[in-house]
Amino acid sequence: MAMDDAITLARPYAQAAYRQAERESAVDTWSEGMELLSAVTGDPELAKLLADPRVPADRVTNLVLDVLIEIGGEGFFPTMANFVRVLGEGRRLGLGPEVARLFEAERSRRAGRSAVEIVSAYELDPAQIELLAQAIGRRLGREITLETAVDDSLIGGVVIRIGDSVIDASLAGRLRELAQDLV
Repeated sequence: MAMDDAITLARPYAQAAYRQAERESAVDTWSEGMELLSAVTGDPELAKLLADPRVPADRVTNLVLDVLIEIGGEGFFPTMANFVRVLGEGRRLGLGPEVARLFEAERSRRAGRSAVEIVSAYELDPAQIELLAQAIGRRLGREITLETAVDDSLIGGVVIRIGDSVIDASLAGRLRELAQDLV
């Protein structure tokens, strides 16, 4: 599934979860639950199972819930379990990491901060990171929380994610665009 498709599918779930968290005055608790959901559903072996249409939705949902409750213990609360069931019924548990990311982006936005992720083809030095952080912060007009990662498959350049917006300034992205233009 393409990143844009995952964002489009995950956004309504993240927004609904955030609204529920606010209604319960439990945004911090939901945030912890979302982090756990992301870790569990983002596991590569479980992701294969989640994507397998031969496995009944209720079986995989129960498996995910069992793992979440085992790890989260009493901290994994009933409305969060219901949320996981909704994701499972719609066969959307594979979106767990993206739902969690968008939930945190909304939380940051409401707090006047923006979470920014910069993925580069090579390790950025601290001066480059600081320049990017300042430029992005000025552009957004708010405080940012910056995370960096390296993905050598980008060949060169960077991909910047701000909330659910993606700026692809990578060589790999430009090559994909060129290939599509030639088709």
